[in-house]
Amino acid sequence: MASYVNTDGFQESRYFARSWALCTREPGWIKRLFVLWLAGLVPIAGALGMQGYFAEWARLIAWGASTSPARNGGSVGAYIRSGWRMFLVAFVWGLLWGLIVILISITPLVSSFFAVVAPIVSFVLVLIIRIAAVRATIYQSTGAGFKFSTIGQMAERDAGGLLRILAIQFIGSLILGLISAVAFTIAVTPYAGDLQATLQELVRLADSGMTQYSSYRAVEFLLLRILSTLLLPVSITGFITSFFAIMLETIIFIALGLWMRQFNVPAWGGSDDPLPAGLPAYVPVPTQYVPYDPYAANTPPNQVPYAYGDTDYGLQTHGGVGRAQATHQEGSQNHYPQG
Repeated sequence: MASYVNTDGFQESRYFARSWALCTREPGWIKRLFVLWLAGLVPIAGALGMQGYFAEWARLIAWGASTSPARNGGSVGAYIRSGWRMFLVAFVWGLLWGLIVILISITPLVSSFFAVVAPIVSFVLVLIIRIAAVRATIYQSTGAGFKFSTIGQMAERDAGGLLRILAIQFIGSLILGLISAVAFTIAVTPYAGDLQATLQELVRLADSGMTQYSSYRAVEFLLLRILSTLLLPVSITGFITSFFAIMLETIIFIALGLWMRQFNVPAWGGSDDPLPAGLPAYVPVPTQYVPYDPYAANTPPNQVPYAYGDTDYGLQTHGGVGRAQATHQEGSQNHYPQG
């Protein structure tokens, strides 16, 4: 556990270390990830709730909190609503990107070059969509996720921070691929002999020309046999990989929340308003490490605006949000939103 890092305030580096510290600092964090993993297995509502939990966590961190939604009065209904909002944002962004891909692909002069860069752009776009989803969660408004100019302004102000988080996403994806390959290799090993024999039989039938109806029936039978044999190893691989994917998703959304702190979320107006001037809004302050006490610093509720501008949610209670969570040295100032 990376515990002795600055988790309260903005700094331009160590996104992974700080995200990992925030993810693991609360007791029972493994259990929380396991519950999220189980929720993700539930069609529609469970998957939406899981994604909404990530977005709500990023929202709290962007506000200056250092605790998870579960410790800040979150509810399953709120997570599902945030997840649905995330889905709409991702769907529209993905639809626009798909239209761009189609239009460029039918243009002869640039289609070949675009085929090379499109995977890279798609990978970066995933991170941009996550930013848009967090912004929509902060405002509790789907439309806030489509303010392209504001999102572009955020990326322009601190492209270096986004590159660091993009590196976490890239390296994490490589590690996920390695975990998936190892898990599949282990899971499929007991069936390797049967699969080899079945494949050899398929090759023999292909070499024979398959002129008879019975040959086609034999091929169909062998393909079904391969699929049924692979079903269990693929399922085991998927379950194992999905758990680590949730862990990676948690780290990325926490990192995005840390990155968005610098844009002075408490000073945001309507979603059409420009970003507040000045960067960063949260400066690193001297901190003294204090072991995490789940019954002390993070329980008193404060009144903070849940969203601004486009909504009429007013003031809602969220325990611990809106004040510093770290113990500062004498003379340091509190840079966090107050109740």
